[in-house]
Amino acid sequence: MKRLVLFLICLALLSSLCFAGCSKTEPTEAKKPASEAKDETNQEEVKPEDAVPGSTGEPGTFPIVDEKIELSVFALQPVYVEDFETNYFTTWYEEKTNVHVNWETTPKVGLKEKRNLLLASGNYPDILFGTDLTFEEQMMYGSQGILIDMKPLIDKWGVELKKHMETIDWLENAITTPDGTILSLPHIDECFHCYYGQKMWINNTWLEQMNLPMPETTEDFKNVMIAFKEQDPNGNGKADEVPLTGALNIWHSEVPDFLMSAFIYCDGDDNTFRVTLKDGVVDCIADRPEFREGLRYINSLYELDLIDPGAFTQNRDQLKQLGEGSEDQVIGAATSGWFGYFSSFDGERHKDYVAVPPLKGPEGVQLCGYYPFGYYTGAFSITNTNPYPEASYRWADWMFGEEGQLAKDTGREGTEWERPAEGEIGINGKPAKWRPLVPLGEVQNITWKVGPAGKTTDFRLSEVRAEDPYLPTGLETRLFDQTQKYVGFEPEEIYPPLYMTTEQIDEMAQIKGALMAYIEESMARFITGDLDIDKDWDSYVKGLENLDMVRYEEICQEAYDMSAYSKK
Repeated sequence: MKRLVLFLICLALLSSLCFAGCSKTEPTEAKKPASEAKDETNQEEVKPEDAVPGSTGEPGTFPIVDEKIELSVFALQPVYVEDFETNYFTTWYEEKTNVHVNWETTPKVGLKEKRNLLLASGNYPDILFGTDLTFEEQMMYGSQGILIDMKPLIDKWGVELKKHMETIDWLENAITTPDGTILSLPHIDECFHCYYGQKMWINNTWLEQMNLPMPETTEDFKNVMIAFKEQDPNGNGKADEVPLTGALNIWHSEVPDFLMSAFIYCDGDDNTFRVTLKDGVVDCIADRPEFREGLRYINSLYELDLIDPGAFTQNRDQLKQLGEGSEDQVIGAATSGWFGYFSSFDGERHKDYVAVPPLKGPEGVQLCGYYPFGYYTGAFSITNTNPYPEASYRWADWMFGEEGQLAKDTGREGTEWERPAEGEIGINGKPAKWRPLVPLGEVQNITWKVGPAGKTTDFRLSEVRAEDPYLPTGLETRLFDQTQKYVGFEPEEIYPPLYMTTEQIDEMAQIKGALMAYIEESMARFITGDLDIDKDWDSYVKGLENLDMVRYEEICQEAYDMSAYSKK
């Protein structure tokens, strides 16, 4: 009996030791960063082999992990990047970080559908990269627990993004949800010419040879367009000139938006659709008398055949074909964020176009679209199945710094860019930091040009000022100089892009889409004469009421009032 008792005691002790040994590898302990991973008595630091990869090293140091890890990433495939798998930066950054990426990519067309199907399937990747998650989608997937809150990771491991949050006063508000979480990292792009992206470009060569001044008012502009149509400025003896054109779904290429801002502020942005802000009060312009008069003016241009009918239907390729596809130059003016959508650096025609300053309307209104919040949402998110959230965040954080920005989106020092000589001045008039050596926008396999970014105004304008702004490498200089024409014409208040509560999102989903479609379709019909601006206006306004435009304004007001931007 004594021997049996002794045997049972030994067996119990052995079981306890085994249990203790097994419990040392529990996930709650393993997820602690190596710098802090200690036992509960804080007497003995956990051995490196017990620490989870992704939490080694200090913030901002490399490699991120001692032993290579793998992450699955679903990403947008830009048209100007050949292949993420074989991309130079992909290989280079893997060597630097010890993080290997298994890519799944998709083009812009169908991106949203494929991403949402992945997330709905439950079999989704560790990271969403450059997939344009909207505010509403972030809130929805965050409430479902699919996206994790990155605020604790930023607080503990952030280096480069933290710097931007300290110096850009609106940034933290912009990426923080109403409940205080950060579900997506931004693509910061404080692009000066993008702030004033609502531009029109006019053929200055035609103006000069016809001895016409740059138009200043809406009436001046109409007269110039008539001259372009009737006086054969391309000199081929044919009436083939297209006085004014544009396109749909291209960056600021919709014709009505630029012209409407001579009557009432009209930014045309989908996120802040047809909404103005004055003294903190939200107003949708779609039923305003000024909006009606703007439509009347634009219709008068259309009735005189001064606006290309294709401007209301054509896509990017068709617009470029119009500008470059014929033997003789035909475009007199075009609305677009930049001239590259309708002309090409491969030829000479792009050199003819300069920006038209904001036009002054009959009541003295002279405004331009203004977009001071220089970022795109949805650049980087971590899902709840990611085994290495710390490493994933650190992998993204470096991309916000100047060194990361140059490597990820510009290329190799000495090949795609170089350091300036001492004394060289940047576009902003300060000492320059870098000079591009190859044209932007070419298809290549060196950089990513998507995902998290820290392209601040200071960084973008620290590029060496180009001696010849008409070269492809002088594009930033040329756009900076042309954009000066718009400074001072921005409205005093801008409705910012905002998160909404899940309840507001659900209600807005029932209203916004149908309302937007109705307004856009009605604008086109009023402009082309399919609807009469006098006879059909009251019926149009009744349609706005039926689509709950008043409630749309109220929801926008509620979201603004609860945001950090409101003074309430």
